[in-house]
Amino acid sequence: MYQRLFAAVLFIGILHTLANASGESTILFVDGRWTGGSEIGPSSRRLEECWVRTTFSDSTTITLAKRSDGIWHLRLSNPGWRLPLSHLYDMVALVDFYPRLHIAGQAKSPMSLEIANLDQISLLGLIENGHSIGLMSDGFNVKYDLEGSAKAIEKVRHCFTD
Repeated sequence: MYQRLFAAVLFIGILHTLANASGESTILFVDGRWTGGSEIGPSSRRLEECWVRTTFSDSTTITLAKRSDGIWHLRLSNPGWRLPLSHLYDMVALVDFYPRLHIAGQAKSPMSLEIANLDQISLLGLIENGHSIGLMSDGFNVKYDLEGSAKAIEKVRHCFTD
């Protein structure tokens, strides 16, 4: 039993070292359904972004990220999506069915959509205090559970100061 535990700890340590050496993401915590981490720039070795993410049964991953400039982003990704690159989506966000926020999302890749500047549009506070989020656009209508988001967001909020 101790050999397995030692092997697991050693493996995690090696992964952590490799991730830091290549500028990849580092996992900082797992809390309920949320995993949090950070990304260090490959050339500057500065902390570039802190994030939390969760993946749902439909394979969609929601990521809430705070970049070094202080701006929050919401990213949605799904390996089954085929979004036109750089396409802008006019969307409506409903957190706990109220209020209807009109937001813009941009396809960053065929499998990912990003909504920027969450503080500016008050979406971050709603996600932090809400139980579910619905996002609607042409051909896009999804709803996701936000359980544990408040605790996860709080950890990201302090990532750059810790």
